[in-house]
Amino acid sequence: HCPYENLKASAVGWLKDEILMANPPGAPNTPNDLSMEETNEKAVPSIFATPTCIATLAPHLFLSPANMDKDEFSAHESFFLAALNLYYLLLTKEGLNEKLDLPGAGAQIEGSGADDGWLSRLDRGLRRFEDRGPREERGSMENGMHMNLLEGMIAMCKGKET
Repeated sequence: HCPYENLKASAVGWLKDEILMANPPGAPNTPNDLSMEETNEKAVPSIFATPTCIATLAPHLFLSPANMDKDEFSAHESFFLAALNLYYLLLTKEGLNEKLDLPGAGAQIEGSGADDGWLSRLDRGLRRFEDRGPREERGSMENGMHMNLLEGMIAMCKGKET
């Protein structure tokens, strides 16, 4: 576990870049030259073009804010935004949701279920802190902007999740 939230958010961005490079447009469900690595004279798909990538990282990417206090949640805001951005990409880029088995990865996330997915838990965590007074009493302007961004991204992802 990295104590530096900005590095964790950057790592999610790097992951997104690797997934996009391994899954270029036009060939969403078949390996291609960009998603193959040469090993012992045999071509194998890039790990970023397989369900293993998301299945392995899902418990670390899609954190539940259930046991977080306000300060811990605020510290994770940039990471949550990066994870939501990746999640939205996986939901909306043609073929990625199925190819990387996002629904299967969701089953591995603690506490997930049909009515209690990561977005719902994240939304409840956000609402828990929003209900604690007027926006100006909730923290800095930056935190308020992050809260608004989180709300918007959660709504966008929920709209695509079906």
